[in-house]
Amino acid sequence: MALVLAIVLATLAATALAVITVRELGQVIARNEKEKGAFTHWTVDQKVMLVRSLEELGFIEMTSETEALTAGGMDAESVGKAADDLIAAYTGKPASEANFLTIMQVAMGPFEGWTYAEKAWYSQLMREVGLDAYEVRVNFEIPEANEPRDTQAYWAVNFEAPDGMSEQDRLFISFPVYVHPDTGELLWDVEDMLAWREQYKRPDNEIHRAYDALGDEVDAMPFRLWPLDLKARFSQKVAPMIHDMVASGDLSPITLMGAVNTDLLAQASFVYGVPGESNIAQEQALAIAKEALGKAYGLDEAAFALYREGIVYFDITDPDKPLWRFVFSGGSLDWLKAEGGVNNPLSDLVYRAEVDARTGEVVTAEVLPFELAGTWRTGCGGIEGREHNAHFVAARE
Repeated sequence: MALVLAIVLATLAATALAVITVRELGQVIARNEKEKGAFTHWTVDQKVMLVRSLEELGFIEMTSETEALTAGGMDAESVGKAADDLIAAYTGKPASEANFLTIMQVAMGPFEGWTYAEKAWYSQLMREVGLDAYEVRVNFEIPEANEPRDTQAYWAVNFEAPDGMSEQDRLFISFPVYVHPDTGELLWDVEDMLAWREQYKRPDNEIHRAYDALGDEVDAMPFRLWPLDLKARFSQKVAPMIHDMVASGDLSPITLMGAVNTDLLAQASFVYGVPGESNIAQEQALAIAKEALGKAYGLDEAAFALYREGIVYFDITDPDKPLWRFVFSGGSLDWLKAEGGVNNPLSDLVYRAEVDARTGEVVTAEVLPFELAGTWRTGCGGIEGREHNAHFVAARE
């Protein structure tokens, strides 16, 4: 074993100079990640190759510790641990958190600062090595799990299994990873998230199956972004099940780890439909809503253009007075365009406007602090605060 390790290390020392550019190093890291997974699962020779390559490129200082990796006299376990320690020092994070982006962002700077050419290279590389078998959606957003008043935004990288991937080949349907924009640190460690997956698994019941069947039609996007006809079908198919559940007094079908899914309660509190010939068009209603919010709170078209999401509902809870409802949530701001980024004052607020769908009259134009908006900020519509959910339950007890 010692002889084999010595031969491997000698080979690595001779070939380390083959990696001559940062991008070529990125290719090596990506291929290793495809083959073995995160850095901690790499072979000893792969780890040593990375350290020596970073040393040759000038990102790691040549020291006695780096020289010892290829000098012999150490067993494989000790060499692997030494490489782990050097990479941890290089990234400023535990070796268990080292991956392609955390390693490359030290060499190339934060991802958001990469040029279009560098980002294009990254996308092409992911395709070449096969790390993009899962579809990837990237947003810059405030995680809904943030504590109240915590407006720190993250790069939200969501990996989604493509249509047609068999259950045997599929590791997950959807897996979100939140990366801090300044430090590259993960909001939650991936291994911890995998451990939580079973613990936080939703109950498998008629309500969730019906909800998921609708959501699958739009690639599981959040309810707030569903098209109007799909929200209407939710009111027709899923909401009645929730009403029956609440009437029974047993909320366990939508309870996870002791917490009731208040989003579902809020969504079922209203009846959603689609506009008819007697209703004003959505574009006209939106223009009226923006004008009302603009007059009330000084918003102009440039401010509205900062919102990435168009959150809209057609509320027919009162069939004699259908409403167009528009929500502009601080959580959906485009932080890259907003002046001051996450510190933009709009990030702390959620605006809502309701317009009579028949007359065009403004019914509501109001604002609420983001951290107090409850499920409103996630787009359920209506008075989506905790008080409304409590009222919904109490009204059916």
